[in-house]
Amino acid sequence: MDMDVMRQFVEACRARDEARAALKAAEARVRELEPQVVDSLLQAGVDSVKLADGTTVYLRQQLWARPVDKARACDALERAGVPELVERTVNTHRLSAWVRELVNEANLAPGEDPAQALPEDLRNVVVVSEDIKAVVRRS
Repeated sequence: MDMDVMRQFVEACRARDEARAALKAAEARVRELEPQVVDSLLQAGVDSVKLADGTTVYLRQQLWARPVDKARACDALERAGVPELVERTVNTHRLSAWVRELVNEANLAPGEDPAQALPEDLRNVVVVSEDIKAVVRRS
């Protein structure tokens, strides 16, 4: 076993964790300042300002819509003539959780394909992949 690689891995994990912490702090600061920037631009009656270093701060408006009740919204959208906005879908997080339960209950041998735990008619329509990662735990 190459202990040098292990030490490098741990150091890279620490650097990643420090970067995540710095990013989290920066994102918190942006969330804190953004309402003030928006208010300042709106009060000035402008939608952008160019700073001395050439950076432009500007307002961007985005609109989002979501259904209050999905079933009723699907019916109403179809009646409104936009059935292309309605689709059947599978929730991949719930599907993955269900497959994990099946695999755990199947007591598969090590190295055996986890897709074998699926019912036969799903084996050709559901892809089961396994992700193995090394992690660091500080003691």
